[in-house]
Amino acid sequence: MGRQPRQRPVSCNFCRVRKLRCSREFPCSNCTSRGVQCQAQDPPRATAPSSRPISKRAGGGVSGGGGGGGGPSSAGREADILTRLERLEALLAERNKETDSNPNSRTISSAPSSVEGSDVASRTQLEPLQPLPINVQNLTADALWLESSCLGPKPSESVLVDNIVFRICPIRSIAQPSCYIFQNSSVPSGFLSLEPTRCIWLPQRHETKVLVHKYTSVITFMHHVIHTPSLYKLVDEVYDAVEKGTHVSLCSVFLMLAVCANVTYAWTAVDNNMTPLFSDYTEANNQSFGWLKSTFDVFDASQRRSEIGLESAQGLIIVSFVLLNLEGVSSRARNCFFNSITICRELGLHRLDHPHNPPSVQIPQLNPLKMETARRVWWYLIGTDAMISRFPGPHEGTYLINPRQMNVRKPLNADDEDLVEGQELVGKPINCSTNMSYFLQRVRLAEVVRNFTDRVPLTNSSIPDVHSYDLVLEVDAAIGQFIEDLPPFLKFNTDEPQQLPATDTHKKPGLIIQRHIMNVFVHGQRCKLHLPYLARGAVEPTYARSRRVCLDSARMVIQTEHQLEKEATTFNSTRLRLCLVLHSVFIASIVLILDFCLGADADEKDQRRQDLLEAWDILEAAKELSRPTARIQDLLAQVMKKHKVTLPVGKERQRPVRCENLPPTPSSSTAMLSNGTTPNDAIASVQELSDMGLNMDLEGMDWENLLWGLEAPLF
Repeated sequence: MGRQPRQRPVSCNFCRVRKLRCSREFPCSNCTSRGVQCQAQDPPRATAPSSRPISKRAGGGVSGGGGGGGGPSSAGREADILTRLERLEALLAERNKETDSNPNSRTISSAPSSVEGSDVASRTQLEPLQPLPINVQNLTADALWLESSCLGPKPSESVLVDNIVFRICPIRSIAQPSCYIFQNSSVPSGFLSLEPTRCIWLPQRHETKVLVHKYTSVITFMHHVIHTPSLYKLVDEVYDAVEKGTHVSLCSVFLMLAVCANVTYAWTAVDNNMTPLFSDYTEANNQSFGWLKSTFDVFDASQRRSEIGLESAQGLIIVSFVLLNLEGVSSRARNCFFNSITICRELGLHRLDHPHNPPSVQIPQLNPLKMETARRVWWYLIGTDAMISRFPGPHEGTYLINPRQMNVRKPLNADDEDLVEGQELVGKPINCSTNMSYFLQRVRLAEVVRNFTDRVPLTNSSIPDVHSYDLVLEVDAAIGQFIEDLPPFLKFNTDEPQQLPATDTHKKPGLIIQRHIMNVFVHGQRCKLHLPYLARGAVEPTYARSRRVCLDSARMVIQTEHQLEKEATTFNSTRLRLCLVLHSVFIASIVLILDFCLGADADEKDQRRQDLLEAWDILEAAKELSRPTARIQDLLAQVMKKHKVTLPVGKERQRPVRCENLPPTPSSSTAMLSNGTTPNDAIASVQELSDMGLNMDLEGMDWENLLWGLEAPLF
């Protein structure tokens, strides 16, 4: 029997180089465990064929097999095939050897022209002939990873993050919603930690749901950025987590506390008569400062932990609403609003409906219901951003959100009860009344204001300018068309509410609120637009339209307020805590006083005096609910005295009915009140306001900027 050729190795390259026992599978166990690429054995060398002639090996095989298996013809054919195979193997081995030594020295057998040769050579160099070595691949991947992550988040929780705990207590027993305790869950219960821990006290579950009900039935229409069933679900999730001792979402707590701060600020005697959570409504109003402080503390803790969510943006919108009512368009209120825009951009809400988002944009996975809520948040920010650009301050004439740099559909015109998780979300036509009717019309109005800002971005809208008066008339025409295009259920109805049937759409409580704030807001803004030209309109025919529009809008504000007093809704008392109403009535009063002093016939003066009396009665009713209103009345009284404007004795306003003052517990929130206060003049103590940074000097306050910005909360 002839000499057999040496058996070729079947181990992979890695095992052969490292001299390891290879499992002889592909990939082998050694390569798999080490995470390297398993490569087959080296290709045969050029000298691999045996020096023994193929004919002899073939002949020996035949003779050794018994000699009669095949004839000379079959043996010759086999020898020819083997010779050709070994020749091809040798050529392939030489080709591979040349490629390994010099990958760029690939030659082409046919000699092309010079141009074609350069193209082929460049094409050859760009096309890899084989995979890169594993170490080169790993280095390349590491370099790309470092490049993409060099500007990424770098949390430093060990340095920046403080511990925070939550406790539950009856709302009247909460002296300070945010405080420090010396307790640490990481040590035995019998020991106290030397490091203070931030503790946030929460009302009891049923008390929080009472506050949420007030918010969702009255206040939410002014900034409907929540989904009512989802908000109740969030409250249950927070309390379940606190009671079980599991992780509590700071973003969810932040939104819940923002609602508490908003509702306690707007709490009235009527609310306390219906649900006596507090000894008196003034106790709730003064607790709002404590809830506001705890809201900021939770937001700070969430920022330190790099926790952001849609709830953070919603909470900031609600907090900015409270601050705008307390301070006007202050720096603190603007910062809350601008932070909300920043968080929404971090969440990628500005490209929520973009079909192709790049890998660098990590948009959180939201279900359809939460995406719809996100659209409400984003479009509320768009409208407020445009409208706030027309208010005095460093932001005047600018807005942050460019509609061309976003891809977000407008929210659906649908009631919250009709939007159910897991079901198809379907909206109604715009001419159908829903909880979103005012919201969507407000977006339309924001487009008019944005167009005005684009045309005169850095001009002072409160200073008369002859050259800009034509633009004022254009904007007024656009506002007039906006009012004309309002659906009937949002227009001012001259019919008496008592004459309408109970099933009439105009009698819905939510629609009454939306119709009222729409008319008060639009006509108040129209007064403000023409107020710089009112005096000129009395003597110069060119500006006569401004005088006429100012007077008509002022009367509309007073009539809208007068009609609301005939409606049996809890919003009647709540509106007196909102600066939009107070500012609109104040602007209407200025228009009536100014026109009265400019001179008119006897009939017109009697009509102005009667309108002014109704405005004065509204401010008188709001004086004990809103401390800045008292200062507003003082300013009006000084102007009226200076110009000898007298009012007839008005009818006695019926004061809000209060429940009996129950003795508060020693740890009640009245601890935040200064000693000796009464329900009429009770305000937060100076120390409490100073701790929050909300200490307001009513005498030294910039009343001009405050009064010009009071309508901002309902944007």
